[in-house]
Amino acid sequence: TIPPLEPDNALAHNTTPQSVKTIVSKLFPNLFSSFEIKGKRFKNRLFLPAHGTGYAESGGVGDQGFAYYEARVRRGIGLLITEGSQVVALAGQKYP
Repeated sequence: TIPPLEPDNALAHNTTPQSVKTIVSKLFPNLFSSFEIKGKRFKNRLFLPAHGTGYAESGGVGDQGFAYYEARVRRGIGLLITEGSQVVALAGQKYP
């Protein structure tokens, strides 16, 4: 049987990242397997959609934003979509 994934339960039993991965793998057996979409290979099915972090600097990703995204990639995200940013700064527009 698979224990419930409740925050209190996880903390009370000192759940480790590996034990959570084991539980999730039982619930979703293909989640951590690689696959391909139109010739692009992904190492797993963990996708992080675009969302605002508030770490943009002068319209771009910046050091803090880069560190944020890098940490997620190092933890194994299969696809990461960054938040909106400007490629070229436009006069009069700000993207904090």
